[in-house]
Amino acid sequence: MSLPRIAGQLPAVLTFLVKRGDLYSPYRPWAVFDSLKLRAVDDLYFPQDVDSRSIAAYTGDPPHGVGVESIAIPTQIALERFYFHVCVPTALVINDPGQDGALSECQKGISFTLPPGFDERVVVARSEIPALIGELSIHRKDLKNPLQSAEKALRRGSFFESFFLARAARAEKAASSDLASFFELFAYSFFGAAEDALGLYEEYPARGGADPWAQLLAARYRLLLRQFNEARTILHTLSFNAELGALALCELARSFLVDREFTRAIDTATAAIDKDKNYGESYLVRGIAQRALAYDSGEPEGLREAHRDLLVVAKQGGYSAAESSFHIGTICARLGALSDAENAFRQSLFQRDRLSVRDALIRVLFAQDKAEEAETELCLLERLAPAFAQTVRQQTRQVAAAKPSAPSGSRESQSGELSDLWAKSPQESVRAARALLQAWDMPVVYSLADCARLDDFINRFAPDGDFPDEGRFSTLKRAGNETVVRALALHVADLLVSSGGATWGADIEKKVVIVSTRDAMNMPVEAFVSERLLLGASGDNFASLESLALELVASANQRPEAQSPDWWDVASGPRREEFKSEAAWGRAVLRDVGVDLVGDLRDLEEIDRALEIAFAPGGVVQEGAPQRVRHETDRVITAIGLCVGETIAQSLEAVWFDHDKPEGISLVNPILGRVFPVARVQRRAYLASAVDFATRLSSLAFSVAVASVTEGIRKGVYKDPEAVRDALLARMPSIKQFPENELSGVVDSLLIGASLK
Repeated sequence: MSLPRIAGQLPAVLTFLVKRGDLYSPYRPWAVFDSLKLRAVDDLYFPQDVDSRSIAAYTGDPPHGVGVESIAIPTQIALERFYFHVCVPTALVINDPGQDGALSECQKGISFTLPPGFDERVVVARSEIPALIGELSIHRKDLKNPLQSAEKALRRGSFFESFFLARAARAEKAASSDLASFFELFAYSFFGAAEDALGLYEEYPARGGADPWAQLLAARYRLLLRQFNEARTILHTLSFNAELGALALCELARSFLVDREFTRAIDTATAAIDKDKNYGESYLVRGIAQRALAYDSGEPEGLREAHRDLLVVAKQGGYSAAESSFHIGTICARLGALSDAENAFRQSLFQRDRLSVRDALIRVLFAQDKAEEAETELCLLERLAPAFAQTVRQQTRQVAAAKPSAPSGSRESQSGELSDLWAKSPQESVRAARALLQAWDMPVVYSLADCARLDDFINRFAPDGDFPDEGRFSTLKRAGNETVVRALALHVADLLVSSGGATWGADIEKKVVIVSTRDAMNMPVEAFVSERLLLGASGDNFASLESLALELVASANQRPEAQSPDWWDVASGPRREEFKSEAAWGRAVLRDVGVDLVGDLRDLEEIDRALEIAFAPGGVVQEGAPQRVRHETDRVITAIGLCVGETIAQSLEAVWFDHDKPEGISLVNPILGRVFPVARVQRRAYLASAVDFATRLSSLAFSVAVASVTEGIRKGVYKDPEAVRDALLARMPSIKQFPENELSGVVDSLLIGASLK
């Protein structure tokens, strides 16, 4: 069977023969989304040490032996399940009469026969799947004018259809073949195969041309290469184009989103929507940006605005509907609607299998005390992606260990102070929390300064999100993170209420929530403290407990200063030399990845790029990563973190402090505060290019540049706006991408802020 014959002659369904295993079951429930056992393909797992992975399918139901299940799945959906499989299979083998050694563990060793009437064997490579999905998705009428249909499909977010129709138009060798290539390449750039897409782009006949379509494609592919300055220059120009303005503005907004410039992303995406209200990608970008702005604080109105935008994309049903459902799930979870979050995650996985969504589903199942379902999902994830699942297992084990033995509804039956933490009365709960803090010998002084002191405490004793097994504060480990979080949340919440910045929220028995007296907004303190502890030393100022006090407390005189204990020791001379030596080794590793450092803050942007090349979401090392990254991963991350620290220390005066865990090694600058370079790189490598967008090292570079220039202003080196502007650009040339009014605002604020000190 030749490939061109496949799409036209494949049956409506493909059949998969599978064995039930100790975990694998095609009949496991999947809520209301899957009565057809579609996820039977997603859960096929492969040996981890093989490069070739195949899934076997049949055009009919061949006779088979005992213990084998026959699963019929609609062909188009089966192809999508194959393409989005988290193990990234390399080939779909149809009607294979023998046993393919590269098959999944659940398909190996099956006895069956192929009777007469079955088509001949054919192997479909993964790279051929998008065109097949696109062809099976279209209506025959679309082929009458494939180029026009390709554009319509692109604008409604149906990228597989647009991809196939563009190829069909290009096959006609029409005069508009360059335009057909544009639709083909633009659609393909969304499929997650960046290297393949860039390879195709090299063959684009109009590459480098002045035509607006060619320019838009050039900008899109520059974004894939993280060449933001060049891409934004093109996109700004194209935003005035009547035909392409909406697409250009959407891509411009997407570039701001990647750089975590969420307000600019929202404004630009809104302008794109004003130009074309039917292009779903603009709603997706705006929704993700709104979610990012509101997520840390849990501000309900911002989260609801994000939900509305993302729902537009989910209902549209195009390529990005799965991603939209995932973000809807995170919003529901943040608002405490765990059942809705579970449904949204299941909907996302029903459309597209991704590690980040499996991770989120497992966590929300544990949060609902659905331990059996969560464990099943986690065990399957361990088969599919062991390295990724290891972190999920560790973190969920911590949560499970922290849960009280009795269900949450019967906490009142527990004894002593612990049960009182979940009392209905705020006063009773706070009293129990303070008794525990005293028993744990926590370094609190019962004023708002405790917010900063507890930040410092978590950074020192739980830099990786977990308290120590031994020593003075090992009691916190034994108490469990849920109990510690609850006690800290009650203590902090009471301080904020006592200051007049907030009042107690309703239903404190379930979660600690306070209400701002300024704008009546809910502040989910318990969720905030939980996330603060999870981030450990990799958090930033926006995730700090001190930020709660700064946001809610009206006047400075309500925030009495209290010196935090000095938990750290200044690094000795030999230790600093050791840091430098490891940093030099890290720079050599970065050269292996293809990144050469220049010795200034631009290096942090390059390290961002290197980590995305070397790591996949979950901290999984990419297949093409250098040998040292694969075999010495922990040392590589630590060394790169120390390299980041050395870069900071060269840019401004900072003192190194030592720590028994690498993620706790820190630098302190009077303006910048305490920075944990290794922890920041650990977090950055774990998140890699994941769509939930962690704090990038380039944002740390900006903070360092600002601190360095502020130091110069205070010393009288920079006395006027022009000098400050030049100093910023000299330290971090990429700041040029800021709009002039924003850059001027930064300069003015630095001059004013320094003069007030």
